[in-house]
Amino acid sequence: MRETQVEEEFARFAEEFAGTFRPLPVEDLPVRVTPAWMVHRLRGWLAGLLVAALTIGGGLALRAAGAGRPIPRPSGFQVVERPVVLDGATGPRQLMFADRRHGWVLYNRCVADVCDPLLGSTDDGGLTWRARQLPRLGAAGVLHHAHERGVWLTDGQGAWSSSDGGGTWIEQPRDDAPWTRSPDVLTTTCPQPLTDGCTGRLLRGGAEDVGAAPTRAGWIPVTGVRTADGGLWVVMQRHLMDAPSLLVHSADGTTWTDVREVREAIRLLLSPDRRELWYSSDQTGIVARLVDGRAVDQPPLPADAREVAALGGGRLLWLSRQDGRDGLDGLRLRGADGTEEWISIPLSTINKPTLQVLGDGLVVVGGDDGKVTTVGTVGGTWVTYT
Repeated sequence: MRETQVEEEFARFAEEFAGTFRPLPVEDLPVRVTPAWMVHRLRGWLAGLLVAALTIGGGLALRAAGAGRPIPRPSGFQVVERPVVLDGATGPRQLMFADRRHGWVLYNRCVADVCDPLLGSTDDGGLTWRARQLPRLGAAGVLHHAHERGVWLTDGQGAWSSSDGGGTWIEQPRDDAPWTRSPDVLTTTCPQPLTDGCTGRLLRGGAEDVGAAPTRAGWIPVTGVRTADGGLWVVMQRHLMDAPSLLVHSADGTTWTDVREVREAIRLLLSPDRRELWYSSDQTGIVARLVDGRAVDQPPLPADAREVAALGGGRLLWLSRQDGRDGLDGLRLRGADGTEEWISIPLSTINKPTLQVLGDGLVVVGGDDGKVTTVGTVGGTWVTYT
């Protein structure tokens, strides 16, 4: 490090921390004269320590939002590789977790058009896997909406669900999309395809009636969520158009209030505890927090932000890249105070990475091909399944 850079770091330290230490009364201060040679040696020792710290932490330094100053990576950070070991497993793989302990894996063992899928599950965080019974599939299968004791499965011809760990399977209507069974999603009973003037009901988890669907001339409801306080938030769009978006809110499912019209398509971001709700746009990076029936604008996200998720506690997480690099190569966390932290995890081998935060706070990074999945918690251990 150049001597001028060391001087700059000392100056920055003095600027940031000046006034933060409370001095002792003058009469309590010891009187001591330090020789000049000791002053120079002490300063040289501090400079060397600063150089070493910056050199070692060069790749680990994180930048505060807007400040451009390094801050430390989350404590306890590490990435470990863990193979999925399941007897007879071959072929393309899809991996899905329900929480920190429970997960499902599906191997599509296909020759030409004939498939013999293999399903496995874990209840110890992926340390061990056990084969599970499968319904007879006519084609390659796809996992949907996993939970502790069950999972949905489709094969392009039908859909099945299990709620006892794969012991028994129930065939579901083909037009009943499995994603609608997520408790975080509101869907409508309006006939498909959606049309203007829908007067249907809103369903949570595909079954629980939570109120009348909102109606607005020229708009149709496309998605929504219910927060922990019972509030309903629905995104409406013009027929067969992704943008603009109209966000509406209801405290009880009877009266709806227009919150805001946004020029682009937006996504609702619900925290795992369902107490915080945000919306964001991948097109422009706009982000707002939704509180008490209104939208509160927040600082925009970086242009490279992808797959934004809410963690709770005023924190947002998204796929990103380090400054000056090509491609996504980690996660960026924005805290409630606006500072940002960098979490480096392997993404180069994942096709079209996706990000999800589960109900117990587990962060899941996957790909649309399901070949590699990394899971972990902010400030804790991250596991890449190979």
